[in-house]
Amino acid sequence: MKKFLYIFFILLISFNLKAEGGQAFAFLKNNFGVRAAGMGGSFVSISNDVSCIYYNPAGLLNLNDLELTAETQVLSFGRSLNYVALGKPFKINKISYATGFSWINYSSGSDIEERKTNSFEPESRFSNNANIFVFSTATRLMKNFYIGGNFKFLFQNIKDVKGSGIGFDFGVVLKIFDNLNAGFTLQNISTNINWNNNSRIEKVPQYFLSGISYEFINLFGLNKFDLITGGDMIYAGPDHFKLKFGGELLIDKFIAIRTGFNDTLTLGFGIKITPTEIFLVKIDYSFSRDLILTDEFNHRIGITIDYVIPHWGVSDKRESETKESNQW
Repeated sequence: MKKFLYIFFILLISFNLKAEGGQAFAFLKNNFGVRAAGMGGSFVSISNDVSCIYYNPAGLLNLNDLELTAETQVLSFGRSLNYVALGKPFKINKISYATGFSWINYSSGSDIEERKTNSFEPESRFSNNANIFVFSTATRLMKNFYIGGNFKFLFQNIKDVKGSGIGFDFGVVLKIFDNLNAGFTLQNISTNINWNNNSRIEKVPQYFLSGISYEFINLFGLNKFDLITGGDMIYAGPDHFKLKFGGELLIDKFIAIRTGFNDTLTLGFGIKITPTEIFLVKIDYSFSRDLILTDEFNHRIGITIDYVIPHWGVSDKRESETKESNQW
């Protein structure tokens, strides 16, 4: 274990974490995953649902089985964010792997006004939208040591100007001991955007994320109450350092109440519906105060579907134990 930790931290030192000028793809600062957003986005070490692709791809190994999530978020000034993610763990020759895919869609609307003079009416209107496609993989190096990575394709259209690029993320999950986890992620490694109207290459800011979380099972001796808490640090150089934290109270593995802090207070809740023993539906909602228009709120709603694929030769007891291990 120590050997892998040393290698990991040497790799971190070798990367330049200095914040770049400009804010290409600035909407990526938003949290993704309604559940994680309700917890203030403190999800780097928790990473136990498919939205972990954004926070820490190594967390894909924490999935129960096939999981699909979709969400939409309405922001101020007519902006919108949509997110879809799919992931599944599996084994090959007794070695654990996981794979995933996610899509991020951002729009500033199609009625952005363009003025070249101080006129009352705009000369024209245009749109601004972006799409990011992420392919993810993860594996278990040791019993309590997971690693994962993302390969990203980025596209943006602003009026008739088009930009595109590729990028990478790298993440680690460490299970320190029962119920205590740590996570580390390096986002936007060598992520550059090329524009069709000039030769300038724009860099997407690189971020180092670290987090720690603890899960309290049977809180206060009550067997229907579980609590998970987490705290994350985001670092992109001396001028960009931020802390965020949050928690989730799970009641009878059926109702979840969440709160956190990420520049502003976040709140959320969720319910779980179990139509069959192998099929779960989770509906989540969260909101937070808008950071631009402070008297307005941003709302998110999402749905997650878990499907535990039956395996021939696997006993009912084994499948039951697997489902119970998935806290939400």
